Amino acid sequence: MGVIKFFPVLLFVIAACQMEREAREFCIQLIPDISSAMVICAMILFFTPWRESFFTADRMGSFFQYPNTFALVLLLSILILLERPRLYRKDLLEALLSITGLLLSGSRSVFLLFIICLIYTAITETKKRKWIAGFSVYMLTLIAVGGILLGYVQEFARFTTSFTQNSTLWGRLLYWQDALQILKDHPFGLGYKGYYFIQGTYASGNYVTMYAHNELLQILLDFGFLGGVAIAGMLFFSLYRRRLDSSLKKKLLTVCVVHSLFDFDLQFLVVVFIILLLFDFGECKCIKTSMLFQGVVAAVLLVSIYSFSFLGLEQLKKTEAALKLFPALTFSEVDMLNDASTIEEKGRIADHILERNHSCSAVYRLKALQAASEGNFSDMEEYAKRAIATDPYNPENYEACIQGWSLALDLAVRNNDELQTVHLLKKITGIEKWIQQREENSSCLAFKIKDKPKIVLQEQYLKYIERLKEIQGNSAG
Repeated sequence: MGVIKFFPVLLFVIAACQMEREAREFCIQLIPDISSAMVICAMILFFTPWRESFFTADRMGSFFQYPNTFALVLLLSILILLERPRLYRKDLLEALLSITGLLLSGSRSVFLLFIICLIYTAITETKKRKWIAGFSVYMLTLIAVGGILLGYVQEFARFTTSFTQNSTLWGRLLYWQDALQILKDHPFGLGYKGYYFIQGTYASGNYVTMYAHNELLQILLDFGFLGGVAIAGMLFFSLYRRRLDSSLKKKLLTVCVVHSLFDFDLQFLVVVFIILLLFDFGECKCIKTSMLFQGVVAAVLLVSIYSFSFLGLEQLKKTEAALKLFPALTFSEVDMLNDASTIEEKGRIADHILERNHSCSAVYRLKALQAASEGNFSDMEEYAKRAIATDPYNPENYEACIQGWSLALDLAVRNNDELQTVHLLKKITGIEKWIQQREENSSCLAFKIKDKPKIVLQEQYLKYIERLKEIQGNSAG
């Protein structure tokens, strides 16, 4: 899936190579126009039923639907406008809209980069100081008016807690720490989305994240050290290449690279396209195509159309139709698993998932409950332990284990198997110590994020364990 997702990048590179420098520069200068329009659209849509699609936790994400990357594009727009020799009314309006959108995004990392860029520009380009001063006054006024008068105190207060109460910063450090352990064991990469499924096995804190929030790490996790070094080398080579024809391009490329070390910007192809426009492709090149090349392009287009079909159906929640076109869609299969009405059907789907994916905790949990219902308690325990190993901070996995052991305990009591009864009592009552050990082995960073490494069982399971402890105590007495 990862290769298919990035097919358009190859086509974009071919197109960019055939563009004149002036045409590529024109595309870059369009960024403020487009991003300003996106801010206006998001403001209007804030008052419509589609608000949640453009605002995440009241933070503006516009058409990106992710505030941090949208804020990055807005910062690029501001830097492009500041580089112009003169700001006309339209330019000034776009700059103010971009600053407004940046603040409404609530992105602390981009806000910090924005301040650094303003200070750097004020020091190196004295002619721009009056504009920087004006933008700073506008920003402070917007924070005061929006925060105090309009009630956006909590959103704007995010900027003052970047280093004091920044749970997301500690969370990123935790992700990176665990991701390095994954790289140590998987130096050749896991493939696209492989990190998402395997992260629980290495997690030293209570979190679930699709990406590592560091594009260099993410590239290494997806493509391994060989792919990671190649892509990183290309970026840094382009950044420090003498032929890069503009200080603005270097500035924009630097901002993109720095921010991508703290987020997953490159998962948005628009950002990849912007970065490619900043590369130095030299003069316009006329590419002569052979029959072989044309055949490859045709094959890529056919695969893209095919992929668009089943991925589009998956997005539209047409799960069965998507799986008929491509049976290896794990997320769709998990949806089918949840919707399945019979144990047999659930088991069939679960087995099919486990043939390809050995790190899906929900599937192991279901297999554990299925094995318990069939009286196969050895398999139940094995599946339950795998579920816990792949998602150790999810209380449902421990509860599934308790359910299976409780059925085994009932059977042992009915069969007057005293030895097995005592053994199972120890297992069930000892699960709290198991949980406590997991919590104590958590990283110190795990205690600094919002979701603390605390595994809390449902009340019914806690009462059940306490009742068994009483029985143990009476038996010992």
